[in-house]
Amino acid sequence: MLKRVRPHQCLRVGASADRSRKVLPLGTLAAALALGAVGTVAAQDITPPELLERVEVEAPKNAFGMPAEGWVRVRYSVLADGTTADVRVVDVMPPKMGTKNAVSAVQKWKFKPATVGGQPVDWHNNESVIVFDQENIPLEPSQFFARGYGQIVNLVTQQNYERAKRQTTTMLESQASRLNEIGLLQAQAAMLHVATSDLHDAYDAILRATDPEVVTLNDPELASALRYRFGIELELGRFESALESYARLAAIEELPDDDAVKQQAEALRQALRPDAAIEVKGRVAREPWHYKPTRRTFGFKDVNGSIRGLELECNRRRQTLEFSLDVEWTIPESWGACTVTVDARRDTTFTLVELPAVAASQ
Repeated sequence: MLKRVRPHQCLRVGASADRSRKVLPLGTLAAALALGAVGTVAAQDITPPELLERVEVEAPKNAFGMPAEGWVRVRYSVLADGTTADVRVVDVMPPKMGTKNAVSAVQKWKFKPATVGGQPVDWHNNESVIVFDQENIPLEPSQFFARGYGQIVNLVTQQNYERAKRQTTTMLESQASRLNEIGLLQAQAAMLHVATSDLHDAYDAILRATDPEVVTLNDPELASALRYRFGIELELGRFESALESYARLAAIEELPDDDAVKQQAEALRQALRPDAAIEVKGRVAREPWHYKPTRRTFGFKDVNGSIRGLELECNRRRQTLEFSLDVEWTIPESWGACTVTVDARRDTTFTLVELPAVAASQ
């Protein structure tokens, strides 16, 4: 079905939060692509899978043969028979830690399958984090690590950011063997990427430092990192995530009324209207870009580079989409939670526009 795409109010938060502007049309004529229906089932008749049997993974060893800390994040499907399929690694820290054993373990996990209307179904877009956390290792860096980290701090003081970034990468790959060391290096990497105007790499780093499923920082360190994460999320248009970061920060420390983050969070809540479109900035670097949309209708604009294709992975459906700037896609509610994956030429940048439900239905 063809429809004319109307301009939508765009949500802007920050110093100019009281000013609104129009989101550019995604095309003079656009196809509003309804991605199909899986069946109308009441929400209470849908149950996600439940883990019954988890095969554990032996902790990896560091260069000295001692147990090392870190994590492997995997995405997978749970089939109607309760087994897993299509297990993929989406993140690993430290970056050179082996993942074969983790994938093999997840392939052996057993679930009570998801059901729809009482019938077992395949359930996609599942994520789990396998954390290697040694009880005898404190949440603090080793003396050996602290010396190298101090050199990075000195380079930052000298504003030698590129050299500091290189040393941070080297330490992540060869010296970080504790969760706290990984967290400190990722938080430092985020600051260095911001200093060199690379918000996308900064966001990837600060996500790892502040992952709620992996404790890498003590409370004062985490509070500082969450402030940084909040600011990056505002810049990239990840507003729902920014509010979640603020909530976590507020749970750690009491924020006075004149706290800058608290004031920005309040402004964001007021500006996050259901009739305002949300612009999320994206970039494909070495790997495809992933995003969990907060609304059901989305499109793209401001593509600088070449997008080869899109994949939509939802709880109840996986679908490959042919990319076009003149198309907006509407995801049926029955598909469940989704992840959008953008495959593009390296260093392609773009804006994903999440459209308001009212405007999408017009």
